[in-house]
Parts: sequence; C-alpha cells; structure tokens
Amino acid sequence: GCSMSGSISGFPYFSSAWVDTLGMAEGFAAAQDEGSEVLMDRNDPFSAVIYDVAIIGGGHAGLAAAEALARRGQRILLIERRAALAWECGWALAQDLGEGGDAGWRAWTGRLAASGGLPGGLPDGAQCEIQAHALVRELGIGLLFYASPVAVERDNDLIGAVILGTKSGLRRVRARRFIDASDSGELLAVAAIIMCLLFVT
Repeated sequence: GCSMSGSISGFPYFSSAWVDTLGMAEGFAAAQDEGSEVLMDRNDPFSAVIYDVAIIGGGHAGLAAAEALARRGQRILLIERRAALAWECGWALAQDLGEGGDAGWRAWTGRLAASGGLPGGLPDGAQCEIQAHALVRELGIGLLFYASPVAVERDNDLIGAVILGTKSGLRRVRARRFIDASDSGELLAVAAIIMCLLFVT
C-alpha cells in the first residue's frame, strides 16, 4: 500500500538521507495541492534548459548511459548525489569491474588501462574518477553533483520535470526522458511517493 504514516517499508532505500527526502517530497506535494509556489531560483540555468535525457546516478551505469546517448547527439544532464563519477571504484572500493562484451565497456576499461587506472587488473578509484570526468567534459555532458530527487512534476502520466534537493536549494530539471541509474532507485522511489500522496490525500 501507500501508507504515509511513518512506514516506508515498501521502498528500496532506507537511510537518513531517504527520510529527509521523504519529508521534502511530502512538503512539495502539499504545497502543490494548496496551489502554493515552491520557492526555487527561477534564474537557475538548469531550469531554462530542456535536456533530451536527464540521468539520475553517476556510477558506472549512469556514466555508460550518458556516454552512449551523448555519442548519439543527445543533450544529457548527469545528476549524482555524491561528488564523484564512477564512484563505485573509489567510494565503494569495488575491486571487481566485471567483464562485458559491449564495445563501450571495452573502451572504458581500455581507457582506464591506458591511464594506469587498472594496476594488476584492479581499478584505481582516483583514476576512475579522473577518467570519468575527462569523458564527461569531452562529450559535453552536463553534470550536477550533490543533488537528489525530492519530487516530480507530472506531465499527464509521464515525468515532465524533477525537483532536486541540492546544497544550494531546490533545482528544477526538465527533460524529455529521465533514466534512473542510481544504486537505490532514487527517482522511482520519489515518483512512487508523490503518486501515493496524490492518491491518499
């Protein structure tokens, strides 16, 4: 069910950050219901742009999606709640990158190897981050750190915009498509909460 009486047992992410996000999402939904305008910086450069795709999650999955779409000429914004791309290698200390037959994966691991980022076949976290940032710059991918979805704006049955909680306040990001490549289903969870709040109230 969609009970909002303090239980979020049906959702896949349980941390203090999630509880804060839940409170922000409830407040955002209540303000929308009352017709109140939620305070956001209307001059925010992220609000003025409609991206082809906004990707939540800057780990390996989000980076791969951003690279593939940018190479197809799409305007991409990559959104990460941490301050690191390809964070699994450095922040999570993931030592096994796995194997993949995909050309993009081979190019990524080749790039790491060429930069000295795979000593002994194991990823060097710092080199992973350096190479990920270089790749994002080369492809002109937009990047927003320290940002997590707190609400969505619906466009009929689709997501028209995502409201992000950032270190500098709320930001509104519009895109034609959104991809949740986060490790915890951040966008899915927030979208589900907003839908539950709209139907429960």
